[in-house]
Amino acid sequence: MTVYPTHMADLAFAQSERRSYAGPLILALAAIVGALVIARHFFAATSIKAEHLHTDILATKTEFKSDSNVAVLGVDHTQSMLYVLTRARVSDNLHMPIFLDSFHATIVEQDGSEITAKGLDKKEIAAVQLTFPALKPLITPALERELTIEPGHNAEGMILLPFPISQAVWDTRKSATVRIDFYHQPPFFYDIPPDATKNDATPKAAPQK
Repeated sequence: MTVYPTHMADLAFAQSERRSYAGPLILALAAIVGALVIARHFFAATSIKAEHLHTDILATKTEFKSDSNVAVLGVDHTQSMLYVLTRARVSDNLHMPIFLDSFHATIVEQDGSEITAKGLDKKEIAAVQLTFPALKPLITPALERELTIEPGHNAEGMILLPFPISQAVWDTRKSATVRIDFYHQPPFFYDIPPDATKNDATPKAAPQK
């Protein structure tokens, strides 16, 4: 029996070609950036906007007797109150109505301390006008709680805020910021400019008979 030598062919394993992930990664990043740009453009056009239109202030001082809470002529104790009347426009660029809830403002003093006041409602505005008649020419139609603003519309109005501070504190403040709260959306803030109009009144009670 004759045995013939056999030759086995060398085994060759084909190696898969190494894939480059640079291309898909760049495309993915480009898609994300594009989506962010579109989203920013969309939400910028579908949001709530509040802007400052005008602000008046009225600084008042009321004098009290040390043993009485009734304002009288003459005597021991003086209480300063600053009324800030800021007018704003609120625009609804959403696809749904928005509902105003409440209004606040915060003053930051030179030392960093903060004073916050709540906006007065219609009845409170009427009452404070009786106490300080000098407010009457400054008061305009107010933004009111529960007001509904329809999509694509806006509302303008005054917000009246009482601060237990003097004129000097207002003049030297670091900032004054108004906060408008809504029922179903985040609050919106705007700054009152430093050159708000100055008005001054010191109410006096009628002399007792």
